[in-house]
Amino acid sequence: MIRFFQKTNIVVVYLLFLALVLIPNFLVLFFPNIFENPVISMFEDVSEGALFVMSVIVAPIFETLIFQTAIIFIIQFAIQNKLKRFWLSLIVSSLLFALNHIYSIAYFFFGIYVGGLFVIAYYVAQKRKVSATLFVIAIHMMNNLIAFFV
Repeated sequence: MIRFFQKTNIVVVYLLFLALVLIPNFLVLFFPNIFENPVISMFEDVSEGALFVMSVIVAPIFETLIFQTAIIFIIQFAIQNKLKRFWLSLIVSSLLFALNHIYSIAYFFFGIYVGGLFVIAYYVAQKRKVSATLFVIAIHMMNNLIAFFV
């Protein structure tokens, strides 16, 4: 699997991660009550444009910097064993990402899944010598863009 990510065109890798991240967004179409997000009602008075900028541009940047870049950097600095730091990064980052999206139990598990994919994407980009932060931000932005219109 690692060899696939190393040999495959980075655009294909990006599209693969995007497809995996989008799976929960399509579940929302079939189970809207389970994935109801009460935070959206807080922004009823906010213009569509401001909501778009916040959810599609600002949130992915800040969340990636906090929940992937900072956490992974600290863990990589503190732990020498590559396998241990990968698993610790995966667990800590995805749990904290999920706790930030705990609108419901379904969203919490959605957050663990997506947060975990973001960590894996981060490590794949790092291995490929591509900006891991920008790679994850791009996936996160596209996910939020599609979710914004769904």
